[in-house]
Amino acid sequence: MKLPHDASIKILQNLEMPDLDNDTRAAHTKKLQVLRRQLKHLASDFARHFPSEHRYSDAYFAYNFPMNIARTMVVMQEVLQYYPELLMGRNCWCVLDIGCGDGAGLLGAYYLLRSLSDIQEFNFLGVDHSLTMLKQARAMARWHEEQDPRLHIRFRVRKIDQNCFRIGHKYDIVLCVNSLAEIVRKETIPFGFINSIVDSLVEDGLIIIIEPALKKYAQRLMKLRDTL
Repeated sequence: MKLPHDASIKILQNLEMPDLDNDTRAAHTKKLQVLRRQLKHLASDFARHFPSEHRYSDAYFAYNFPMNIARTMVVMQEVLQYYPELLMGRNCWCVLDIGCGDGAGLLGAYYLLRSLSDIQEFNFLGVDHSLTMLKQARAMARWHEEQDPRLHIRFRVRKIDQNCFRIGHKYDIVLCVNSLAEIVRKETIPFGFINSIVDSLVEDGLIIIIEPALKKYAQRLMKLRDTL
């Protein structure tokens, strides 16, 4: 799935390469080389389950933000294709992102939902414990809100309990985009945690869980599927 053009514009602005394309990349050689080195370190650290995104924040943003937007859009597009009744017929969307990080999951949901007709309002909430990630998320959210007056995004600083999550409001969609790996350290995803998310949904709401394609996390999701 192609990344939305306005998302690409803002990502390059944040990386201080607003004019980057095939014709201008030579002018950004130094910056691109730094990003490549940082991405190698990130990949190595991630494979060792060692969090280092705070050390390589630009590289983390350059890779994870567009990828997580695209991943969320792809999954929601499949929901729209196979279960259109779950996404059609609403004029207001309330979406919660648990462990939202830099807000890519929320914006991925927004880009897909805005393609539907008759949407009058988007009320989104992102929850995360990282002030660094939320600073990036707020910057991206403000820019998108300026482009679309229907869009309202709030963020809440909060450490997420791996056994239970309570938010006190009902949502149409709850997202966990590459966040369970950080929230839940156990070998099995606690069923109580999933149940508490269900309690945060409207009657015909959706939970969308996207996890890294690593053996450990894939096996946990399969166990969760079997439990459900």
